[in-house]
Amino acid sequence: MNAIGERDLTIPTEDERSMARRASQSIVTHIRKIKDGEVLRLQFEGEEDPIEMPALALRLLNKVLLEMAKGNAITMIPVHAELTTQDAAAILNVSRPHLIKLLKRNEIKFHHAGTHRRIHAADLKKYIDKRDAERQEGMAELAKLAQEDGLGY
Repeated sequence: MNAIGERDLTIPTEDERSMARRASQSIVTHIRKIKDGEVLRLQFEGEEDPIEMPALALRLLNKVLLEMAKGNAITMIPVHAELTTQDAAAILNVSRPHLIKLLKRNEIKFHHAGTHRRIHAADLKKYIDKRDAERQEGMAELAKLAQEDGLGY
């Protein structure tokens, strides 16, 4: 088993996608009413005792359902996981050599485990968040320039 764990890359069927879409729509109406830190009680039909779970679990479940509705397989990574360079490259959807360049430029924090480079999932998430914020800023600047030039954006 690698750092990410056994991956179940089963693509949802059309029926599963449809069911996930409906379930997510139902959950969204409840998520809006839930306060942070609130404990939810889920009771299955025919069962006496409800299952208690944190509100965060319902939010995460909804994210899974949304991805399933799009037809995507899902992999969850614990924040403390140590990723190989191959795993990190796959998550970023880049080549391993490109990831190594990012590491050498200190754009992503990493450490050595023997002769191998390892990346904490939390550090990879920081890089992704920073990269996405920079992209959003760039897009906003392009939209502003296009508006100033009267290009209709």
